[in-house]
Amino acid sequence: MLPRSKSIVRSLRVKVRKKEIITSKSYTCAQDEEETLAMSRDLKDESSSKSQILTAVIPVANLHANIANLKKTIESATEFGIRVIAVIDLAAQNDSGLELCIEEISNLSSHGLLKVTQGSFGNPGSARNFGKSLSETQWVTFWDADDQPSCSTIARSVRDHSNEADAIIGNYETINSKSCRKVTSRSLIDIGINPGFWRILFRLEAIKNVEFPPLRMGEDQLFLVRCHLERLRTVFTNEVFYRYNLINENRLSNNPLALQELASVIRLLENEVNFREASEYIKIINFRLKISQMRTA
Repeated sequence: MLPRSKSIVRSLRVKVRKKEIITSKSYTCAQDEEETLAMSRDLKDESSSKSQILTAVIPVANLHANIANLKKTIESATEFGIRVIAVIDLAAQNDSGLELCIEEISNLSSHGLLKVTQGSFGNPGSARNFGKSLSETQWVTFWDADDQPSCSTIARSVRDHSNEADAIIGNYETINSKSCRKVTSRSLIDIGINPGFWRILFRLEAIKNVEFPPLRMGEDQLFLVRCHLERLRTVFTNEVFYRYNLINENRLSNNPLALQELASVIRLLENEVNFREASEYIKIINFRLKISQMRTA
């Protein structure tokens, strides 16, 4: 749902390593309900009348547990002209009703913008690589099945900034049973501290030769290091692109065994440091690894 305000975007340009980064600030003015609804209709009409330019790749490890949220995400994304590739990881399913779940997803009203595919991957990294290989739009992003992307905001931002950027970075919120916290980013240093990989939109051409490592944890940090964000034309917008769900007990970040894989991520990062903020990733992963060790002690 669109907010009850209109964003007037002003771009401030700064130089980082002789590469241009655009920081978008939003200023709001009052707007009544009728105008808000008109904006929503215009956005949907424009999405359906133009060629889709963004694909969301969503690896799905436990389809039965995530199907309700995944259906909402697919319906919202395709309503605003975002293509969705749902990659069902057969190696990570633990329910007997898998075929019925896949059929339920495949039959959603998705305006022809949904592709459901499956394979035995065993980790999100490999599943994301497969989904990326199937993407045919100018832009691609990578979501999790149990979170809440702000599809209308993302669709508007990619359309507004498509000609001036290789990566578009929004803010995100973390949600649990008691609170919602907003995480704001204004620079690559902020991305090093709080990667929030799923709130980044990539021009597919800029990352076509970059692959995720075949890991369950830390594959997103390694991907960000490998894609050389500091070399890309990057737009930072203060719009919220994503709501990250901390409640799900099945999330890999709550799995002590999966967290053990972060040790291998640290070794890979130390060998693949491509920009100055990579050291921040190592600090974050070391911290998460210590928490994991405390849980299993």
